[in-house]
Amino acid sequence: MLKDRRAHERVTLRSPVTLVLADGTILPGTSVDLSEGGVLVLSEAELPVGARLKIRMRLEYGAVNLPLVVRRHCAVDAGRAFGAEFIEPSPRARDVLRRSLAELIMRKALTNVSIAPRPRPRVYDKVCFDQRAANCHDLMLVG
Repeated sequence: MLKDRRAHERVTLRSPVTLVLADGTILPGTSVDLSEGGVLVLSEAELPVGARLKIRMRLEYGAVNLPLVVRRHCAVDAGRAFGAEFIEPSPRARDVLRRSLAELIMRKALTNVSIAPRPRPRVYDKVCFDQRAANCHDLMLVG
């Protein structure tokens, strides 16, 4: 099994993007996932590994224009995609990216929360607490 070498958590984000090539050519694309370090983009563009371009995308906290370099190619949903690394984003773009990712990660965590009923607490030494809790926020004196 291959170890995932990514330094940043990825978040699924299917969103239209605009690719701006070094020669000024503008192409459409769709983001597949996003992290603080890069993006996976569905696009019919045939960009070589090492190609430098910019991606324009609208995120939770604003629109950004991020420079990137193509690092790999892959197939996604029977389409062509490329993975790219962000290179030297502006401080504003980095801030918008970080804040937007934090929001998306929080939403992902909240949607993955189980809402099943909590199990009945167990009784130990006159104190009742939830075994799943890392702390004793549910402490209650028994009898």
